[in-house]
Amino acid sequence: MPHLWRNRAVVTVEELIPDWWPTYDAFKHYVRYYKDKDYGIKRLQRACRHRRSLYAFDSLPEKIQAALGDPRKGSQGASEHSN
Repeated sequence: MPHLWRNRAVVTVEELIPDWWPTYDAFKHYVRYYKDKDYGIKRLQRACRHRRSLYAFDSLPEKIQAALGDPRKGSQGASEHSN
């Protein structure tokens, strides 16, 4: 479930695999392809020492955003993780 992190809506890789990408390698390739472009999925936090990698919710394709639901709308987003 998408949540707020530092006033930004984010998702983890576990929320996207296997529903939207078949494997982690396929997802990783997709993220790397768009790394230096102005569009595509953007990573906000790298995974390291008990931290999960976080990806910008707004950078996901619209159909994925619609299926996951925006955490800023409704009552769920305000009380979620905000490190």
